Amino acid sequence: MIKAPNLARNAAFWVGTFVTAHVCVWTLYGVLHQSGPLHPDMIEAWLWGQEYQFGYYKHPPLWAWLAGAWFEIFPRSNWAFYLLSSLTSGLGLVGVWKLYGVYARPEHRFAGLLLLVTSPCYTLLALRFNANSILLLVWPWVAYAFALAMERPGVRNGLFFGACAAAAMLSKYYSAVLLASCLAASFAHPQWRRFYRSPAPYVALAGFLVLMAPHVIWLVNHDFPTLAYAETRRHFTDESVGFGFVSFMLSVLLFNALIVLLIYTARDRDHPKRGDVLDATLARFVAILALGPYALSLVVAAAFHVRLSTNFAIPIYFLVPLVLLQALRPDPRRLIRRTILVGAAIYALAMPIALISPYAMGLLGKELSIVPAVEISELAHAAWVDTTGAPLATVAGSEPYAMVAAFYSGDRTREFTGFNPGFAPWVTPSTLASGGLLTICLRNDALCNRRADSYSTGESKTVAITVRRKAPFASKRSTSFLVHIQPPHAPEHLR
Repeated sequence: MIKAPNLARNAAFWVGTFVTAHVCVWTLYGVLHQSGPLHPDMIEAWLWGQEYQFGYYKHPPLWAWLAGAWFEIFPRSNWAFYLLSSLTSGLGLVGVWKLYGVYARPEHRFAGLLLLVTSPCYTLLALRFNANSILLLVWPWVAYAFALAMERPGVRNGLFFGACAAAAMLSKYYSAVLLASCLAASFAHPQWRRFYRSPAPYVALAGFLVLMAPHVIWLVNHDFPTLAYAETRRHFTDESVGFGFVSFMLSVLLFNALIVLLIYTARDRDHPKRGDVLDATLARFVAILALGPYALSLVVAAAFHVRLSTNFAIPIYFLVPLVLLQALRPDPRRLIRRTILVGAAIYALAMPIALISPYAMGLLGKELSIVPAVEISELAHAAWVDTTGAPLATVAGSEPYAMVAAFYSGDRTREFTGFNPGFAPWVTPSTLASGGLLTICLRNDALCNRRADSYSTGESKTVAITVRRKAPFASKRSTSFLVHIQPPHAPEHLR
């Protein structure tokens, strides 16, 4: 029988060991699992992050900044990106540990932390670094800062909460549902009057506004592109919105089924009325903070015809284990033992699953596993170097081929996304003139080829390339491309 560790002692050691193991295992899983290029969401983060803008046409900037800063230090490779993804979820788990420590005893605190890694949110789904997964890191720290401000209201804790709240909104506007939940929960706290009579909420608001100001100014100067993109979430049929609504509702079961099962089966039938996990006066406060983002997401979707995605649900369940522990009151030692067994099984199975998953994805026809994105990128880059002898400055074309070419080029390459200066304002006529443009179009992508031709000059060159995916499971079908090369030093009318 596995003996639960003595968590009252050396808590930092146990948590540090656990988080380190988590980061190592899931980084290795990502490396072994990925047979093709990285997911476009991840490459997009790096493409935007190397420009360090105060906003981008889809999202606010923080998650892209993190990716850009990361690759100023680490090599541009799959393993480094998966390390960033795993570290993001790992540091989020540290935030959960700190948050649980405000309200729960050591054994419940550690049990809740272990339970989270039986959910795919902090493991498989966390590997795709994007504007959803970054919230796994940010949201627990927002809730922790809010809890500190409520329990010990003062200037320091108020500033901490304001900074964390700004980080959440600068990651994704969806964080508004968490901040609204904090507001609602504050009035359920037994000391809410003391909180609002202290400087904490007003210092938090002031710090939040100061940190958000550069992004707000960027929004005004660029005609609110992120809000225009968010508006597109409403342009779906009633059937599509309804399907998203039901899928999001069911996500609470999908993502937390194993957590519920473990807690339920660890109940002590001989002592069903164990003591409260939470102080009775705080149970409602924690429940609102835990379930508010889920409920508000459904309300907003129904009220404003927004199509929800289950990906939105990835960050919202970090407090659910604590609520379930309070509701079902299991034997914490028994729960820890069983959760360690289940977690160890999940982590042990991760490696063999990672090894076979590329074959499975290839057989299932998953696009990034079967398209020759890396292969055409290498050949197009070679054609560019043979023609120009210059570093590859800017690439455009059919997706995902253009962004893959940018990430794996080895040069500091920008993507001219959709040939649209609004999507890539750092690409200008002068940068195209001085650096040139490589365009990778599928042969049958008429729009891409017309746009590439619009940038052609007397010095431009078009190369036809046919290639197929180099992998044991890949189809023998070849894919044809037209690679358009506009060398640097274009004529004056393009400057």
